[in-house]
Amino acid sequence: MFSCEVYHAPFGVRLFKQAGDKPEDVNTVVEPDISVVCNQDKLDKYGCRGAPDMVIEILSQSSLRHDRLVKLNLYQRAGVREYWIVDLENRAVQVFLLDDIGYLRIYEEYGQKDVAKVHVLEGCFIELEKVFS
Repeated sequence: MFSCEVYHAPFGVRLFKQAGDKPEDVNTVVEPDISVVCNQDKLDKYGCRGAPDMVIEILSQSSLRHDRLVKLNLYQRAGVREYWIVDLENRAVQVFLLDDIGYLRIYEEYGQKDVAKVHVLEGCFIELEKVFS
């Protein structure tokens, strides 16, 4: 049984070039706004080795392109199972899920009054109105 933990920035995540690489293959370090790690063996004193199960990035004007393109591609290659992009300005959330062939695909889009399902945490739902208030 896995025990999932939530971590907020600053929390280092060392990503592999692709899922299945060895620890010595780490070549990219990111600090997601929020990370969910369900395999505690990935944790060390520096943060997370390899892909967290879920990553949430909160958009800002300066990070818009980076979070939507660069980080989406990094998280996809590393094998992040669920990626949320939270747009505070438009009060919206985009949820991307890793498909069977390794692509993060947009799965759902939520607005301020919606209740969002967290797919990597069974039975977990988030009332977005509370997040955006």
